[in-house]
Amino acid sequence: MRIVFVSPKAWLVATRRAGIHGGAELQVTRLARGLAARGHDVVIMTEGEPEKPAETVEGVRVKQAWSAEGGLPFFGIFGQGKSLNAAITVEKPHVVLLRAASPFVNFLADQARKEGHRFLFMVSNDSQVDGRYEATSNFRDRDLWHKGLKKVHGVITQTQDQTKKFKERFGIEGFHLPSAIAPTPDPAPAIIPEHVFWAGRFEEHKRPHLLLEIARRAPEVPFKVAGWVPSKKEYAERFLAEAKELPNVELVGRLGYDAMDTTYMKSIALLSTAEHEGVSNTFLEAWRLGLPVISLTADPDEVICRFDLGLHSDDTNKVVDQLRSLRDDFTRRAIVSGNAWRYMKQHDERAVVDRLEQHLKSVVAA
Repeated sequence: MRIVFVSPKAWLVATRRAGIHGGAELQVTRLARGLAARGHDVVIMTEGEPEKPAETVEGVRVKQAWSAEGGLPFFGIFGQGKSLNAAITVEKPHVVLLRAASPFVNFLADQARKEGHRFLFMVSNDSQVDGRYEATSNFRDRDLWHKGLKKVHGVITQTQDQTKKFKERFGIEGFHLPSAIAPTPDPAPAIIPEHVFWAGRFEEHKRPHLLLEIARRAPEVPFKVAGWVPSKKEYAERFLAEAKELPNVELVGRLGYDAMDTTYMKSIALLSTAEHEGVSNTFLEAWRLGLPVISLTADPDEVICRFDLGLHSDDTNKVVDQLRSLRDDFTRRAIVSGNAWRYMKQHDERAVVDRLEQHLKSVVAA
């Protein structure tokens, strides 16, 4: 099959460059490389400088297909969509997948019906199924989003809950595809954990200020914080100033993959304070290494509760008690670690790519 993924911000991670990217871009890259390894012709299209030549990394061509700069205010998106459509036409794909909530969903759906290939939308965050995307979008983007969803050939969801909500809101039966991650390694030897770990962008919906509240209630527990400042800096700078005042909070900046794994393996737990997530890559990375996850809000498909993978509670007193228990109780940590390793088998990227490949074949054949 000839397969095109559209992921606006995936250029850096897909070409192995240093820089900031999100979980959606990482997932697209993993899936694309997995499909390419099976002999499919795979392209990832991103925003950037369309005149630049494509780069091939691990069998996947990565092309900057449109520029986010220029054009008239409000109307520029139509020119961007035209550039993307032209780049896709050249590829003559069997199927196109968009993993980003965007007015592009309408342009790509129209093109697919005109040119005869299939187009699938991939959900990357709960906000795309529960109305929050529309609530924060302008009229143009909401209108194109809703028009496009009526014409897609299918939707791929991250969780069963997303599948249910998409059916309820849009009448579309989604295809559930678990997020992919590298195969789970052999269990690491038991260690005495050193710190609680938090990782993410310092922005309001990630709510790192709640980490500080928890750290103040547990002054004897060390917290290690890996993250970076987004484009909107006011909230981040306020958080950083307060964090530096706490002796049990260590700011370590942005960590590479190897450093992240080392930090996970020395942690009591991964702490998530995010207001909403899809399926967080940090959750999967933690569970892959047998690390409990303590989450204030996000619990995709309630797997934390159903499979005992840590704790899901918005009661910060209960969170503090659980962190202390995990720090001091080797048996409790061992139970959660075993649960995590068993649970992660369904997210093994080889199994996920198998499932996606078979779904794409059926969609194209239909």
